[in-house]
Amino acid sequence: MHIIRRARIEDAMGIHAAHMKSIQEVCSKDHTNEEISGWGNRPFNEDQRVSAIENQYVWIVEIRNTIEGYAQILFKEREGVLFAHILGLYLTPNAIGLGIGKQMLQLMIDEANTKRVRQVTLESTITAHNFYQNFGFVDSAPQVVAQIGGSGVRCQPMKLIL
Repeated sequence: MHIIRRARIEDAMGIHAAHMKSIQEVCSKDHTNEEISGWGNRPFNEDQRVSAIENQYVWIVEIRNTIEGYAQILFKEREGVLFAHILGLYLTPNAIGLGIGKQMLQLMIDEANTKRVRQVTLESTITAHNFYQNFGFVDSAPQVVAQIGGSGVRCQPMKLIL
C-alpha cells in the first residue's frame, strides 16, 4: 500500500534521501560511476528543498511511512505564455514496478493541463528515457551533459505537447 500526496516542509529531508537513494541504486545501472559520484552524493540543502515545496508543485510517495520517491514540476511564465518543466521524478527500488511513476507523472501532466500549459519539458536520465517515451514524450534536442554535484551527467532533453 502506498500514499501519494503533496509534499510538506517536514518532508524535505526524506525527499532528499529518496532522491539520492534512487540515483545510487536505480540510475547507477545506466550511468557511470563518475556520473553517480557527485550527482548521487550531494549534501542535503534544506533551503533549496523547502523553497521547492513552498513555491513549486512537489508530491511524495510514502510506503510504510517512509518517503520512497518524489515528483517535482515548475511552472513559469514567459512573454505571457505559461511553461511547465519537470525537475524530478525519482523512485527508490521499493517504489519501482508498482505503477507509482505513472501515477506521479500523470499528476504533473494533470496540473499542467489544469493550468492550460501547451508543452511540458524535462531532461531525462538515461534510466528514465524509455519511461517518458512510453508516456508520449519525444526527444527535443541532442543528449546533453549537465553538471550536477560536480559530475557531468548525461541527460536527454524531452518534451510533451499537450
